[in-house]
Amino acid sequence: MTLQLQYRGSITDHRAAKKSVTAANTQTFISTEGLVAGVYRAVAVDAAGNVSMPSATSIELVENTIQTTSIEFLDARTIALSYDEELDPTHIPTVFNEEGDTISSDLVVKALDGDVLYPISLNDEDVLISGNQVLIKLPYPVQFEDYLYISYQPQVEENALRTLSGKKAQSINGYKIQYSETNETELSLSLAPNASFVVNPSLGENDSILLSGTANPENYNKRSIKSLIQVKRGETVENLIYNSVDKDFDIIDTEQQVLGSISVTSTSDALTINPNTDSGLTIVPFSSLSGMNTKLVFTLHEKGNDQSKQVTLPVTFDQTKPSVTDATYQNGNITLNFNEPITASFPSGGNSTLEYAPSGDFTAEDKKVLFGAPAGMISPEIDYQFSLVNNQLVFMLTEEAFTRYNFASPGKFRVTLIGYQDYAKNILEQDQWEVSIPAIQD
Repeated sequence: MTLQLQYRGSITDHRAAKKSVTAANTQTFISTEGLVAGVYRAVAVDAAGNVSMPSATSIELVENTIQTTSIEFLDARTIALSYDEELDPTHIPTVFNEEGDTISSDLVVKALDGDVLYPISLNDEDVLISGNQVLIKLPYPVQFEDYLYISYQPQVEENALRTLSGKKAQSINGYKIQYSETNETELSLSLAPNASFVVNPSLGENDSILLSGTANPENYNKRSIKSLIQVKRGETVENLIYNSVDKDFDIIDTEQQVLGSISVTSTSDALTINPNTDSGLTIVPFSSLSGMNTKLVFTLHEKGNDQSKQVTLPVTFDQTKPSVTDATYQNGNITLNFNEPITASFPSGGNSTLEYAPSGDFTAEDKKVLFGAPAGMISPEIDYQFSLVNNQLVFMLTEEAFTRYNFASPGKFRVTLIGYQDYAKNILEQDQWEVSIPAIQD
């Protein structure tokens, strides 16, 4: 006997499934793979071909697929295909690329050139699965009122879009979307990662800070606004350039269009902000500046949007001198570790001296002043190279110096630093350290 599932009495392909029954009163499972969606009933067929009445209970098969809820522009370079469920990020469709195999592309975006449709060349990394969306990054921004046509026809099972529950995304055939002003997402304003604005009121008003659109490298007196805030449209970080006419910062997109502006103010009269003629804003912390409530206020004014946006950045006070946590000698290196990042004073630079006393007594006449140079400089005359990176200063003795001086216990090194300071221009609380050579070296 055979048990069949039939779709409205049909036994055509994809409308019925069957399974042989080997014994009475046994549970029988019939695979529904390949059947179309619809309402089915079970019938029994004996060896002579006699068919029973359909079962009183029907079985409804539902397609295990999912449709897009929307296809739209997020901005001039980003298209989003949205679904009701979260998508599996391990299955990403391939895209058309003019240098690749155009036949096997799962996802194709086409544009119009006059009356002719042509595929836009993309890279596979231009497609990103994010939550319940497929994000397509275009190689260039489209213009207002331009049309694009989206097609999704999976060629390979592995690349087919699907939800985490396994539902396959249905095909898309030339879906037409238009870019318009309504697609433009608003600009967002936030603090930049690890944003910090440090001031040292003890320096007084003669040590001002220039805040500009670029400062490389940054130091206490030269800061970049890009290290403090970020302006985004969608996922794109926009550029910030100082406007010497309006005394604020223009927000510039990749097409060099001005999207709006950023103004900067202070919550304290003891932290004044003055326009600089050409370069940026001059921020002056007066010696009377105190308290933990002083903040910089950044205000975004977007073109075409009457609603401004603000973020505030608390001002950090630093009037504490940095210190050395330890000074050691090992394997030809004298190392000084500091409790915070250190730099040489600007603009004159710092001065470091390394001396060696074979007896360990720097009042003795046999002490030597060693000759050094920055790391990377090579010369047989050099006794050591030095490197200052963040919290650590290292003096690396050369082989020639070992030959000349035969460094050994009870000898000592003496390090003298002049003009070294932290980011807030606090000079080291101590300027000289003696470092012993251990009796036994590895």
